[in-house]
Amino acid sequence: MTPPDILLRKLRQHSRLDPNDVAAIRKLSFVYRELESGEDFCRQGDKATACAVVSRGMLARYHTRSDGKRQYISLHISGDWADAQGLSLDHMDHSVCAMGEALGMSIATVNRNLQKLRKSGAAQWSGGILTVKNWEKLTAIGGFDASYIYQKVQGKR
Repeated sequence: MTPPDILLRKLRQHSRLDPNDVAAIRKLSFVYRELESGEDFCRQGDKATACAVVSRGMLARYHTRSDGKRQYISLHISGDWADAQGLSLDHMDHSVCAMGEALGMSIATVNRNLQKLRKSGAAQWSGGILTVKNWEKLTAIGGFDASYIYQKVQGKR
């Protein structure tokens, strides 16, 4: 199956596509590239020149935190257009890599991190609701970088 067919099959699962939309997707330029597990397709800070459609396997989008660790923000499976929004940015606000195995967080890990947030005074969890108590502390703990929140309207390319 070609990359346009993979993308169209996924889009048709949730949207009606106008014949003009289908024709436009079929006219897009696609280059097939196979990635090894952990290999980056694009890196945070790169000039956006391409975006990935997952043909098989799994991709992950992530931010690189100030301590060098990765903060995963999304996982993508076959048919997903993993980072189309990147083409409207001046530079990539995230990295995209091929995934081997995907790991989840246990309830104990989530609980431990919520306890840390509570003890720090950054946030409170009660009755299933997370309330931010101190934005500055929370952003410091999470290594938040406001540069990937684009508040100006990007021009068409």
